[in-house]
Amino acid sequence: MNQEIQAAMAEIKEVKKAAGARKRAEGTAVKNALKAAGYTVTRVGHGTGTGSGWLDVEVDASKPANCQCAITPRNMGRCQNCGNVWSEVRTNVLALAQQVTGRTGQYHGNIQASVALTRKYT
Repeated sequence: MNQEIQAAMAEIKEVKKAAGARKRAEGTAVKNALKAAGYTVTRVGHGTGTGSGWLDVEVDASKPANCQCAITPRNMGRCQNCGNVWSEVRTNVLALAQQVTGRTGQYHGNIQASVALTRKYT
């Protein structure tokens, strides 16, 4: 019985090792595709625990030249112009990540995209 347990543990270890290699390859492919498309990639990785199947993508984008966040009420978060840029960038990043990974289904194929509008466009 001890040998059976050791064999099962060795098999689990190999499965985890293969999953780790698959996740690294997937993350690298998405990161390279986003960079080639001209995005400033902050982070590409996978979640942890029960979210380990999720692909997390974080990119930076410039605020538009017509940004009006300074005159937007605080409770709105961002002006309409920045919201439009954020939405467009997020949609494009999700589409590109889905295309590269082949993921489909609910929640954009379990891909989470975060966009940070960092600086004013000049």
